[in-house]
Amino acid sequence: MRRLVLCAAAALAAAACDPAGPAPASASSTLAADSALAVAEQLHRFRVGMTAPAGLEDAFPSPDSAVRALFRALEARDADGLARLVMTRAEFAYFYYPGNPRTLPPYELDPELMWMQVSANGAGGAEKLVDTYAGERLDYLDHACSGPEERYGTVVLHNGCAARFRRASGEEAEAVHFGGFIEHAGRYKLASYANDL
Repeated sequence: MRRLVLCAAAALAAAACDPAGPAPASASSTLAADSALAVAEQLHRFRVGMTAPAGLEDAFPSPDSAVRALFRALEARDADGLARLVMTRAEFAYFYYPGNPRTLPPYELDPELMWMQVSANGAGGAEKLVDTYAGERLDYLDHACSGPEERYGTVVLHNGCAARFRRASGEEAEAVHFGGFIEHAGRYKLASYANDL
């Protein structure tokens, strides 16, 4: 049950020219261009060997259906099912990372480091969810996302999400916290299992 594999290119600004010839680049614009080039090259290297996904794999038409699938996987102690519900490395590389604010100054996180952070936080969160809820009956009621919504590139991130459920005893609880959803082309998937359990 512990086996849970959880598993932009920035554009370069063109310098404007006048009839007298190109204006010299300022130090700040040169640094910005170098930074963008570095991020683009790092992303290119990160994507080596990957096939660009056409969309989110095994995604859902609504956030509700994604959470219901999470509950079913927890009830069934389905580690493989839990792994399929979250963003893959390729989805991260082609949808999540490009345009992410953390690729820009002053952060400029390279894709390998950001993926390691997302994966590590998600793996720890998944383990906590399994330890707390695996095998328990979880009747889904609803969910809410209290974090800020982020829009960039081709995705929308819905952050700070938690779901309410009813236990077999009839008790209602709001305790299943997860990192949120990644939305792409009207389809939804869990971005991460990170939580505060």
